[in-house]
Parts: sequence; structure tokens; C-alpha cells
Amino acid sequence: MKKKCDGCRAFGRSNSCDLGYKTEIRYIPIPALNNWILERMVPLEQCPKPRTYNEYYLQKKLKINE
Repeated sequence: MKKKCDGCRAFGRSNSCDLGYKTEIRYIPIPALNNWILERMVPLEQCPKPRTYNEYYLQKKLKINE
């Protein structure tokens, strides 16, 4: 299973997956930068993680047909 959603075209603007897969937002404090918080979305279930727009639209079309 993928460990993070970086580079995924289905990463939504509202910190959710546009394909409808379950995700979670994790906040990671960075002490070297005065506890600046890094926000990272991680998948909670197996997903295809489309990296190009063609793959994204294909997965979206397949998800609608299910």
C-alpha cells in the first residue's frame, strides 16, 4: 500500500481524495523549524495513485462505472 499521497493527481483541494478512497491527514511537527507543522495526507486503503491526468481520468471513469 502507498505510504503517502504526494504526487497523486486525485489529491483534492479540501485535503481529500477525489476518487473517494479513505484518507487521513497527519500533522508532523518539525522541531528544527520552531515546531512548524507539516501536513501530510496518507491513504487508509489500497488505491491506484494516478500520477498523470490521463491515469486520473481513467480511474475516475472506472470508479463511476462501478
